[in-house]
Amino acid sequence: MASSSSKRQKRKEPMESVPFDEKKFKTAFHEREFERIRERKILPELTFQINADESPQILEKIEQRGWQLLTSPEGKINGNLIKEFYANVVREDKTKAPTFKSYVRGKEVDFSPNAITRVLHLRSPHFFEESYQARISRSPDNNELSEIVADICVIAADWERYTDGRPKFIKRGDLSPEAKGWFELVRRSILPAANNSEVNINRATMVHCLIQDGEFNVNELIAEGIQDSAEKVDSGARLWYPSTILCLCNKAKVVFEDSNPNWVNPGRPVTLERLVYSTPAQQQRRPQIGKPKAKERVHQEEHHQEEYQQKEQHDPDNLNMTYLLRAIEDLGQRHMEGQEQILNLQTNWLSQQKAWQKQQMEQQQEHYSRLTQAINQVNERQELQEKHLQELNQRQIAQMKTFNEFSVLNEGRQLHRE
Repeated sequence: MASSSSKRQKRKEPMESVPFDEKKFKTAFHEREFERIRERKILPELTFQINADESPQILEKIEQRGWQLLTSPEGKINGNLIKEFYANVVREDKTKAPTFKSYVRGKEVDFSPNAITRVLHLRSPHFFEESYQARISRSPDNNELSEIVADICVIAADWERYTDGRPKFIKRGDLSPEAKGWFELVRRSILPAANNSEVNINRATMVHCLIQDGEFNVNELIAEGIQDSAEKVDSGARLWYPSTILCLCNKAKVVFEDSNPNWVNPGRPVTLERLVYSTPAQQQRRPQIGKPKAKERVHQEEHHQEEYQQKEQHDPDNLNMTYLLRAIEDLGQRHMEGQEQILNLQTNWLSQQKAWQKQQMEQQQEHYSRLTQAINQVNERQELQEKHLQELNQRQIAQMKTFNEFSVLNEGRQLHRE
């Protein structure tokens, strides 16, 4: 009997729970997940430092969608808190549906789409254009991809392609200034991507939806993005949405008591200068007005090459200096061309803003004129109604006077008869 009891005790030993920090983690499993996640880098959302004079259409779209908090993230974020949040998001059983709940410092934190909508004060305006989710679910065709490039890129830009001709990505430098701004928001706050130079089909489609007023559920994308980031096993994976997560923790009344917090470095804000800037190399890929055509440039380069070869035969000691001077001259010319293109781009951008502002002012004036006219009509109707009321009162007074006179006359007649 003693031996059987001993065996039963041995069977129970593995069932004993492993000690863990219950204040920070839901289970020992999540504490182990923290060891995996703690080495990851946190990439914060970016602040939009763009005023109404610089890009009114961007600010109008932000207000329309209720993205003020999304584009003005928290500036002071404790990285330890974010990593604990992510560790407690991971599911022990990946076959079960995500609950969209985490656990931070003894508090349950809800990051469901509805919770994200409430904490970020997101709006759900109705748009007539096809939604992002619908476009991605059916995979954009070649005509739609060509339309995307035409709408969000500068002239002569195109998709970078695979060897079989399929579109792969758009270079960030080929985006229009407004599209660059939306791409920064998309890749850091909605559909994260560590690669800043390449815009894949999904993100290009989302930028196109923003410019063309297409609908998409940003709350669902953020909730799913948090879950995917937590469970990604790639060693180079990043942790995203720290400002949104901090807002969710504040909503859950999480108390932070770190004696040695690890503050997240804020990202470089999105400014007009960043949106309109393009390198000389990017400018070279674009069509140059008044510049020699491709065949002419090839002919000129061949002509220069023949001159260099002749000089090499007659004066080999000056060969290196000749090439050096020529290279310096070419670099200077390319730099001037790049600066000229940047100036033209900025001028066009500002002229577009002025035209847009003028249009808005005209619409506002027309609206004000209609409103004033409507108010005047209402006032006229009120005056007419008051006039009718006065006439009605006068008639009632006259009728009462007549009635009183008639009553007196009646009484007199009755007395006379008596």
